[in-house]
Amino acid sequence: MEPAQRLPHPPTAEPTVAGDLFKAWFTHAYAPMGPFREALLAIGVDPDNLQKTYPGWQFAEAAKIIRQFAHARLDDQAAFLEIGRSLARAFFLTPSGRLLGMVLRIVPSRTMLHRVPAYMRIARTNVRIETADLPDGGVRLEITDPDQAPPWVLVGSIDEGLQQTGTRAKLTMEPLAAGRIQVDARWG
Repeated sequence: MEPAQRLPHPPTAEPTVAGDLFKAWFTHAYAPMGPFREALLAIGVDPDNLQKTYPGWQFAEAAKIIRQFAHARLDDQAAFLEIGRSLARAFFLTPSGRLLGMVLRIVPSRTMLHRVPAYMRIARTNVRIETADLPDGGVRLEITDPDQAPPWVLVGSIDEGLQQTGTRAKLTMEPLAAGRIQVDARWG
């Protein structure tokens, strides 16, 4: 019998991530098999037996594992953007995601961005987001993620959410500190 692998973080962390995000990834976006599946199992994520909630560190680690096995040929930014986009696309296939998708189709994109903090509280309870209007008509989001998931995952998810509103915005991301980023959305 092989010794159990050590988890990179304590397994007692508070659950802060909705299991629907993992369901979206591993039911609709990615089909982990072989070493991909084994890597997920090593961090306590069983794609065949998903939980209702997960600690935030497992979300961050799962994103890194997806990057390693599904997007190895891309650079980090492109890979994590695609992981975020695929998460949003797949989430819109879940029952709660379909409902949110219907709402986003009738909500103006600027309004949608100002509602991101409320949407995020449903999916990841410990991520904090503040929004502000920019002088040029854009919207700024200041995001604090204590789990320090790769920030481009969230940017990709926001970008895909904006596409659900029928608009395209140019998103730029600037790191502010460990676990803190600033995302500006501009149109035109």
